[in-house]
Amino acid sequence: MELTKITSNGQIVTDTSDEFSTQKNRVKKLLRNMIICFFAVAAFLGAKPVYAADATYELSLDGTWMSSAYLPNTYLSTIVSHNYTFTLSEASVVTFTSQRDTLGNARYYIEQDGTSYLEGYLSEGLDDSVTVAFNAGTYTLRIATTRYFEYSGTYQVKAEATPITVTETEPNDASANAMTLAQGETVNGLLTVVDDRYDWYTFTVPTASKVTITTTVSLGHLSFIVYGSDLQRVHEDTFWYNVDGSASSPSTESVTFELEAGTYYIKYYNTETDDKDQMMAVYSVKWTRKVPVTSITVSGASSVNVGSSITLSAYILPTDASNQAVTWSSSNTDIAVVTSDGKVTGLSEGTVTIFAIAKDGTSVVGSKEITVTRASQTLSVSSSSVTLAVGKTSTPTVSGAKTTLSYKSSDTSVATVSSSGKITAKKVGTVTITVTAAQTSAYSKATATITVKVKPAATTVTSVTNTASGVKITWDKVTGATGYYVYRATSKDGTYTQIAKITSGSTVTYTNKTSGTYKVTSGKTYYYKVSAYASTGTASKSAAKSVKYLTAGKISSLTNTSSGITVKWSEVSAASGYYVYRKTSSGSYSKVKTVKSASTVSWTDTGVKSKNGTTYTYKVVPYSGSNTGSFTAQKTVRMTAVSLSSVKNSSSKKMTVKWAKNSKATGYQIQYSTSSSFASGNKTVTVSGASSTSKVISSLTKSKTYYVRIRAYKTVSGTKYYSAWSSKKSVKISK
Repeated sequence: MELTKITSNGQIVTDTSDEFSTQKNRVKKLLRNMIICFFAVAAFLGAKPVYAADATYELSLDGTWMSSAYLPNTYLSTIVSHNYTFTLSEASVVTFTSQRDTLGNARYYIEQDGTSYLEGYLSEGLDDSVTVAFNAGTYTLRIATTRYFEYSGTYQVKAEATPITVTETEPNDASANAMTLAQGETVNGLLTVVDDRYDWYTFTVPTASKVTITTTVSLGHLSFIVYGSDLQRVHEDTFWYNVDGSASSPSTESVTFELEAGTYYIKYYNTETDDKDQMMAVYSVKWTRKVPVTSITVSGASSVNVGSSITLSAYILPTDASNQAVTWSSSNTDIAVVTSDGKVTGLSEGTVTIFAIAKDGTSVVGSKEITVTRASQTLSVSSSSVTLAVGKTSTPTVSGAKTTLSYKSSDTSVATVSSSGKITAKKVGTVTITVTAAQTSAYSKATATITVKVKPAATTVTSVTNTASGVKITWDKVTGATGYYVYRATSKDGTYTQIAKITSGSTVTYTNKTSGTYKVTSGKTYYYKVSAYASTGTASKSAAKSVKYLTAGKISSLTNTSSGITVKWSEVSAASGYYVYRKTSSGSYSKVKTVKSASTVSWTDTGVKSKNGTTYTYKVVPYSGSNTGSFTAQKTVRMTAVSLSSVKNSSSKKMTVKWAKNSKATGYQIQYSTSSSFASGNKTVTVSGASSTSKVISSLTKSKTYYVRIRAYKTVSGTKYYSAWSSKKSVKISK
């Protein structure tokens, strides 16, 4: 007899017993026909067997539905399954959602390495969701039929994974490898159904304290027990706590009890239950202990300015006090106020006490006395010393002021200052400008001073002229000047050398002479500047004035001639020529001649030919371009020549000389000689009086011929000025 069997993987095997061989063939044929019939009906009804039975597929974790799948039922002992695998790279919470279309009843299984993690039924016609926590790893979602034919049909499934943060240190599944919890530290843990059923933590209580253990479950269910260092429960009674929670409604359990100093353990574990969806948990744990405050010390600055703030700190003992918060307060809020974080703001001058009161209920108080003062101002000026020339202004910059500024001069005759700080120099001297920042309720008064030295104003060089002794520089007098510096250069933009220091503020001329260290040379151009000085400083240099130095024009002679007065002078080689000036004793100089050659050194003024008896003064001024030299004036009297009337041998060894009268003359001079050229042997006779017109000359030599000439003269201030000689006449002494 043959016996047909179906194995766990759906294969059919035949028992070799003879008595069942005929029955075996019948069963095979019947089973084959039923399967063919079933798939024909399923095709006719529109079923879509997308996934093959007992095959394995990859499950998407992004929340999208997998394709609709048909799951047949063999109506035998074999269970047909669809296997969906998924891999998590980190701890995650996965929500599985299934929806049956035509499928009757079916079961789902979540497995890892063949071990069931979680299982349940798909509800008919409704979305059926389950959320499961996993460690990183590879898992399988298996959808399987039951053993009943009427439960075959189609369905869909989807999954969505959300990573979770796990900060516990694995492995910690026993007291020996328990993770250490610091006080106040929150650790995120995970318990799973298969591979992670226990989490152990250890903590140390330094002194006897009230300890609170806080557990929050955001998914699943767990229990925990607290043990002492000897792994005995902290109470003789059974001591455990159960906590349930979900992502939408986390559950928190806090337990507080007295513990002595020592080391303790917390054991978290899955509750023993047949509902595997309760055998997992996503949770956090924290332990704290209540340590009372014993003292408070307030530290920080002891003073604050009105309108300013300081921040105080409260130093709490013991340093591990559970509640280190304090309440701040002021003893006088008119003087200073304090915020909840210890920030003190000064409102008015005075002394105030700031308190820090413990908030843990112990009423421990710390305090600090604070002095509120006006804020100081420190003024800074851009320059504490200013030097100004008379008439100049300056406005130094003042910084650091918090209040209104005012200005005052110690001597307004020396310098004044405006309300905006503009200083105006008035006269030479020294003055102090005081800057004051006003005192207010918030700020103290502050002052700064500026020393102002007023130096002389700049002068102006009015002239630079040539003189006989050198170059004469003339400038404007400067009020308040002690003296002046004279500078010279040989080019306008050259280097100016100080050549003289004038020690009188009233002296406004200086002659740069033709001798000495800084002598001048004829034909060379010099540039001059002058600056006034005083004890308060030296003024800026004046603008430059220049001159080409020329040697003075010097008249060598003024001679009356028949055609006028002949002027002769010394040559000035550096000159381009000469200007000849003339004036009468009561008149002023006028230029009567321009000589355009430096080598021409004489000229006859014919314009005075007929001006008998008139006194004239002449000067010859050398020039070169616009530069002129100095001169030496010389005076003369124009005297017209006297005409000889006759010369006769009037008696023995005598001759009588007669001439025409010159009414402007003081007298006459007669010259006679045996030389017709008057080269030698000349003798003269002076005749006083303009009215004299004849003269007898005796002691002559007989038989000699004498030549005679005469000239008139005029005496002015003891000086005789002669006319030109008359034409000569001769006479032979025959008697």
